Amino acid sequence: MGSLEPSTPGRGVNLRLRAGNLLLLSMGVVMGLGLLEVSARIALARRPVVTVGEQEVYTQWDALLGWRNRPKTSVRYTRREYSTDVAINSLGFRDAERGPGKAAGFGRVLALGDSFVEGFTVELDQSMTRRAEALSLSQGCRLDVVNAGVHAYSTDQEALWFVRDAEPLAPDVVVVFTYYNDILNNIRGNYWGMPKPITKVVDGQIVPVNLPLPEPARTAESPGVRSIAPRAIEGSALKGLVLERMLMGAPGLYSWLARAGLWKPDAPDGIPDELRAYKTRGELSEFDQAWDNTRAIVRALGSTVRARHAKPVLVHVPARFEVSERDW
Repeated sequence: MGSLEPSTPGRGVNLRLRAGNLLLLSMGVVMGLGLLEVSARIALARRPVVTVGEQEVYTQWDALLGWRNRPKTSVRYTRREYSTDVAINSLGFRDAERGPGKAAGFGRVLALGDSFVEGFTVELDQSMTRRAEALSLSQGCRLDVVNAGVHAYSTDQEALWFVRDAEPLAPDVVVVFTYYNDILNNIRGNYWGMPKPITKVVDGQIVPVNLPLPEPARTAESPGVRSIAPRAIEGSALKGLVLERMLMGAPGLYSWLARAGLWKPDAPDGIPDELRAYKTRGELSEFDQAWDNTRAIVRALGSTVRARHAKPVLVHVPARFEVSERDW
C-alpha cells in the first residue's frame, strides 16, 4: 500500500486568520493616526492668538537713554509660552507702587537690568524682585526690592539712569544684572533700530559721547498691540507638531534623522554678533573694545554707588545655553 499525505485543513484557516488580524491591525493604526491628526489640528487651533507691539505701548523716547518706560501705562502680553499683564508704576518701572523714600525701618535694594529684571514674561508677583522681597520679609528681613529693569537696556544705559535718576530712591544695595548681549551693546549706538547712547569713562565718570540722540521718526502714532495670524497648516499637523517638539527638545535626534533623509535639516539664522562675546580675547578687536568698555562702566558705576553710601553687587544672568550643553 502506498503512503498517504496527511491532510492540513487548518493551514488555510490560519492564513485567513493572520490576514484578518493584519487587516485589523492596519485599520487600527490608520484610525489611531487619524485620531492623532485630528487631535493635533484641534491643539493647533486652540493655541492662543499671538500678539506683538506691547512694548510700543509703554515705551517712550528719552534724550539721554534712548528710551524708558512710560509711567502709568499697562498692556497684556500674549504668547504661546505665557500670557501676562504688565503695569508700569509712577516711577516708570514694572513694580509695586513706591514712593521715592524708604519706609521707616526698611532697607532698600535697587535692581538694575534689562527684560530679565523687568520680568514681563511672568506675572508681577512671580518676578524676581517681588519674589526676593517676599522671601526677605518671610525671614524677618525688612527690605523693599525696587525693580528698575527696562527691556533692552545694556549696562551703559543702566549706569546713566542711576547717575541721573536714582539718588532720591536712596538704596542701601544696588544690584546690577548683566547678560551676555550687554557686552557688545555697550559700544554700539543702535539697538534694533532704536538710537542709544555710546559712553566712555573719563576721569571715573560715565560720559555719553553721541548726544543728542535723534528722536525716532514717527509718521503716525504707535499701532499698539496687534495680533499675528496663525500660519496655515501645510500637510500633516501631527508631523508638524512632532517635528516642532523634537527640534526644541531633542535637536540632536532631529538632526540625525534629517541627515538620514527623513526631512529637511533645520537651517537656523546666522550666529548673532552678541554670541561672539564668547570668542577668546584677541580674536575680535571689536569685542576687546567691548569688554574693556564694559569693565570701565562697571567700575565707574560701582564707585558712584559707593559714593552714595550704598553697596554695589554685580550678578551675571546666564543664558540657558551657558549652563546646558544640550541647549548650546
